[in-house]
Amino acid sequence: MNTPLLKLFLLLLAAAFSCPGHAVLPDAEPKPKPKLQQPSPQTPQRSEFQLLGTWSVEHIEETGIAQTGTLVVDQTLGEGVYKGTLDTRYTNKEGQARRVKQGVLINVDGNKLTVNCSNPINIEGSGGYNADNFHLTIVNSRLIKGYNKDAKGIGGTVVLTR
Repeated sequence: MNTPLLKLFLLLLAAAFSCPGHAVLPDAEPKPKPKLQQPSPQTPQRSEFQLLGTWSVEHIEETGIAQTGTLVVDQTLGEGVYKGTLDTRYTNKEGQARRVKQGVLINVDGNKLTVNCSNPINIEGSGGYNADNFHLTIVNSRLIKGYNKDAKGIGGTVVLTR
């Protein structure tokens, strides 16, 4: 057997086994690298926050009055715009039990929510009630926090939970 051919064969064999991903034999075509699959334009970059549904509400006014209730978000009016109702209960300074229901329009901008209430109706008790306006931040899928400033300027902390 011819020694130069044997040396060439052994050299090619050694190259093929020492660098299997990079060895190219004579007259062999290099294999193209697989392409990474790019997300399609329809693929959402993050999961959308689900505001629709029922939220528990806790609101402590600056005056010390605690309100609890339910926010029901039941309609999507457009991108980032929702509609629903807010039903809250509390005991006023005079010791009278109150329950008030309000219409709600919600605007979402990123992780910020503006909840504008309107047309407060007394379900229990009597007297006036100023519509609430919440300014909130989404903490996670089950927690939203912020503050309220009603139409009269009275406010306090607000927490929504699921």
